[in-house]
Amino acid sequence: MEGNVNWTTVYQEFGKVLEKEGLEAGDLEHYALAAYLTGKDKESFRELEHAHQSYLDQGETRKAVRCAFWLGMMFMNAGERARSGGWLAKGERLLNEKRVLGCPEEGLFLVPKGLAALSSGNGTQALKFFSMAEKAGGQFGDADLTVLGRLGHGQAEYLSLFGLRVDGFVPVTRRAGSRRRATSRRPPSRG
Repeated sequence: MEGNVNWTTVYQEFGKVLEKEGLEAGDLEHYALAAYLTGKDKESFRELEHAHQSYLDQGETRKAVRCAFWLGMMFMNAGERARSGGWLAKGERLLNEKRVLGCPEEGLFLVPKGLAALSSGNGTQALKFFSMAEKAGGQFGDADLTVLGRLGHGQAEYLSLFGLRVDGFVPVTRRAGSRRRATSRRPPSRG
């Protein structure tokens, strides 16, 4: 799907087809994306799970793994760590069990590793993971992987430039009896 897309219309049209005749795995992915972009997160998760299972049933491991990756990332963004971790682990496990190695889907799993390193305050490790993801994206011509690697790399550099953690908070030295744990620290404006 290219150009200006009206995601509400896409969502509605896929919904009509789904009701009448069902959708193939690829269309389920597009329907899930349209649902996600129109704020229907739960429906998006459900349809992407269906796409994942459909790809598995068809023996399309790489596509199933990609769905697992996106489910993991979407659940991470929704703050559902357990579900996120489950889907990310499932995707990596599928790659290893089916011996699907040396592919862009393998590189996708560098992104959550980079995010975890950022979250723990290890910017050097985060930069390593994101750089590897970006390089793999270029090697395989995978736009998703390239962009995610670049975004993560930029985020890691930006946060380290201002000495910030990924959550935007910097610990403050505690004084005896103080309840204050952290303070928000914003980078200087560039205006």
